[in-house]
Amino acid sequence: MPEDTQIEIKQASYQAFVYTEGKTDWKHLQKALQKLNLNLSLRFYDKEDCLGDRNLLDHCKSLCKTIYPQEKPLIFVFDRDNPQVVKEVSGEDKPFKHWGNNVYSFAIPIPSHRVDYENLSIEFYYSDVEIKTHDTEGRRLYMSSEFLEASGRHRDNPSISYGNRHKLKGITDELKAKIIDSDVFDEQSRSLALSKSDFAENINRDVPAFASFNFTPFSEIFIVVKSIIEAAESPALEDESETIPIRFLPDKERIFRDSPPVVSIFVGRNMELDRLLNPQIRVAAITGLGGEGKSTLAAKFFEMALNGLTKVPSKPQEAVESPYARHGSQSSEGQNCPGHGGREALRARIGAAVGASRRGRSHHVPAFVARGTGNGCGPVRAWDKSICLAL
Repeated sequence: MPEDTQIEIKQASYQAFVYTEGKTDWKHLQKALQKLNLNLSLRFYDKEDCLGDRNLLDHCKSLCKTIYPQEKPLIFVFDRDNPQVVKEVSGEDKPFKHWGNNVYSFAIPIPSHRVDYENLSIEFYYSDVEIKTHDTEGRRLYMSSEFLEASGRHRDNPSISYGNRHKLKGITDELKAKIIDSDVFDEQSRSLALSKSDFAENINRDVPAFASFNFTPFSEIFIVVKSIIEAAESPALEDESETIPIRFLPDKERIFRDSPPVVSIFVGRNMELDRLLNPQIRVAAITGLGGEGKSTLAAKFFEMALNGLTKVPSKPQEAVESPYARHGSQSSEGQNCPGHGGREALRARIGAAVGASRRGRSHHVPAFVARGTGNGCGPVRAWDKSICLAL
């Protein structure tokens, strides 16, 4: 099972990263992509460890829940041999499922020459003749439908038998066939089965007997891959139920006890705001030195999210002085300053709100202080957490 929790695809030329269920399935897709000469740039998880459908599904689910946004689509490709998994990884009205955080999954489509087959793996995209191709040592892949369930012997050549005949139960019919790549022997107990790994490697290396395979059926897989890439590039086309929503508050007019104060003057930080407003980010931590504006940034994000914004407007908003800055705090030319009547008035307002709260009334505390000038006068510029009360 891969240990990575985030796949970083640094090369901008790659459009998506693909996981496959079998340890060599990616080799078939990579070769098909090359042979079909498709205009797709893909990277594959090429570790030779067999994930299996359950482990692959668990990894899919874990990557969609990570707090790190996936920059490129992660596409999980499953075989079509487990109905329960197929149902879970398939979309209801699309050929794929979007899990959120740019993570997608689908079960391989049914190729036209395998209609009604129940246990499709990637090898069944080739014809029966191609599947039965012998390597230089006389080995090949077998299909379970070639054997008799009762004896495990080959239907056409009784001298060949399958060693694990108990595994043939229910899969000896043509439409229920599975690929067999081990435990096939002749009368002298010589192994006749070619492993799936060697089969894929022979195709990938263009070994003469395997070099002329027909890859046209694989185009069905890449049609789904392309539709996923297009959906990822155009989020507006995605189903809203499949995106990770910002948790908007239900009533803008309501005064919330834990809501931060209004940020009246805010300059810059557009890049940070865009990242916070990204609907794919579930949790974000704002860190930095004291006085850098962490609380102001968080308060501004709250305000924008409350108004349904998912990105910073392209037209900058005018900096408007907060009305709280004018409450009991005039200009420095002989009028009240926060160090005198202004601050005392503010404290009085906070005290009144606290008293009202204790009496069961809901109030919003204008917890602002004036900063930015030597004598403490001027417009409100920061949120002082020491006097911001959660009422």
